[in-house]
Amino acid sequence: MNERSAYAIYCEDAREEVHGKVSLMGIYADYAIFSKFPANVSKFVIVVFANTSRSNPFKTLKFRAKAGNHVLGEMDIDQNNIQEDLAASPVDLEDIQVKVQMVFTPISVNKPCKVYVEVITESETLTTRPLIFETSERKDIPIPVLREVEGKLPENLA
Repeated sequence: MNERSAYAIYCEDAREEVHGKVSLMGIYADYAIFSKFPANVSKFVIVVFANTSRSNPFKTLKFRAKAGNHVLGEMDIDQNNIQEDLAASPVDLEDIQVKVQMVFTPISVNKPCKVYVEVITESETLTTRPLIFETSERKDIPIPVLREVEGKLPENLA
């Protein structure tokens, strides 16, 4: 992996579980639909993942959540934390992943907008796919499809 990437999961809550698991509740798929604006959300969480290759580790890293051009919040990751993530990254993987959780409580949304995160590094700005805040009055919003795949582990892995 030579290129860098960033993605975000937008949800109502994120909880740390045992053995490094994180449970995400109320995950939004493309749209957050409200009956009207302004809308109040008691808790809004953005879990952001920034990936880079081991041969090109991050030197500086800032996460900036935005709604349109308005900054919701920022989080700087210092060099010590970047080094901790490098040391904790599984050696079996070619890339390094820095994970952050941005929590907003409460949040008020006054009008339709796109919420996204800019991941600012020493050399570039990566932008996550946005979450669109919209009202239920808009009739052309597609219903997300969640497909299931049934599978079975090979006997030597089960």
